[in-house]
Order: sequence, then C-alpha cells, then structure tokens
Amino acid sequence: MRLFKFSGVALVVLCAFAAMMATSAFALPTVLIGGSEEAHAYTGKSIGETKLETPSTSVACSSASGEGTIEASKPLGQGHIRFAGCKDLVACTGTGESSGVILSLGSYHLVYDTLKTSLSEAGVAILSLLGATKFNCSGFAEVEIKGMILCLIKNPTVLTKVFTFECKGTKGKPEESKYYNAGGTLVSISPLLSVVGTAAATESDIVSNGTSEGAEDVLIMI
Repeated sequence: MRLFKFSGVALVVLCAFAAMMATSAFALPTVLIGGSEEAHAYTGKSIGETKLETPSTSVACSSASGEGTIEASKPLGQGHIRFAGCKDLVACTGTGESSGVILSLGSYHLVYDTLKTSLSEAGVAILSLLGATKFNCSGFAEVEIKGMILCLIKNPTVLTKVFTFECKGTKGKPEESKYYNAGGTLVSISPLLSVVGTAAATESDIVSNGTSEGAEDVLIMI
C-alpha cells in the first residue's frame, strides 16, 4: 500500500494576493489590486522540484504551474495547478491527463494565521480547498487526495506584483493547521486526506514553496 503526502507547490491556491481589513482585526483579508477590489487573474509557479512523498517512496514532478481568479470584493477564488514530469520508478499520471501530468482543481480563501495589531506581526495565510485529485503510478492502485491546506504568505508587508508562499509539514502532519475565521475564532482545517485504492483515508500534508503573480501591484494593509 502506498500512502501519499503531497510535497511541492501548493495547489490553487498556489497563489494569492491579500490585504487586511483596516476596520477590524477580526475581519477576513480583502484584496486590493491597483487600489481597487476588482476581480483579478493570477499565475503561479513552483520554486524547485515538486515532490509527492510517503515515508517509503517519492514521486518527483519536474515542474508545477497554476492559474486562477480572485473574486471581486471577496478574499477567495478558484484555480488549478498542473504538475508535469511526475514519476516514481515509472510515470505517475492524473486521470485523463498526458503521461506524467497531474492536474488539481480547487478554491482558496485568504485568512489570518495570527491576529496582531500590526501587519508585520500578523500572519496572512492561504487556505486552500483541494478538490478530489486522482492519479496512478503504473502498476499500483489509484491514489486520491482531497482536503484543506494552510500556507503562509512570506512577504505580506511589501507593495508587489509577486507574493511568495510556503507550506510546511512532516510525515503527513501539516505545520500550519489552524486559522482565524471572520469572527476571530481560532478553528482547525479539515485535514488533507489520501486514499490508495480501497484503503482507509490517511492524513497527508503539503510541503511547498512557490510564487503567485498578477498584472498590478498589491498593497496589504491593517
């Protein structure tokens, strides 16, 4: 049995531009792009190799890229990420995709990871909701992963078109697993789960470094 954790660039949300609401420390982040809250498109890419790992094996993807949208006046959006050149000892391929390609679809929200009075102290995170993503490494049972991922934005205090993000975890346990909702309540994510064939679901994690980029500068405020 091959129980997978996802390691590499984060899915959809592999991409986010955020701004904090100035009126309330408990409000969800808001997106200010070019001084407005209009809908916006983004692209994303991995930094370094993407790996899908278990304690006993590793599926390496040579590249990952993504794109999606941010809704107008809302800190959320839809998107997808395409992993390419994926292989273990053999090619690992998503359902209906070309050899070595795995496609993930999903949505995301921008949230507070930490509540503080200043932006330099507060944490801005990408909460990704990963839809069912299926792939197969020839000769083994189909793998399906789905659930939530929480990734920190590393440079929330700068005026920039490009944000970097990081998702950390160890042996299926995410380092970031709690966030603050709109009411300021600390809540836990629904864990990312992997299922191999007919086996029971196992908690997984994503370890990722990547960037998201838009056409206009974004300013994050508190």
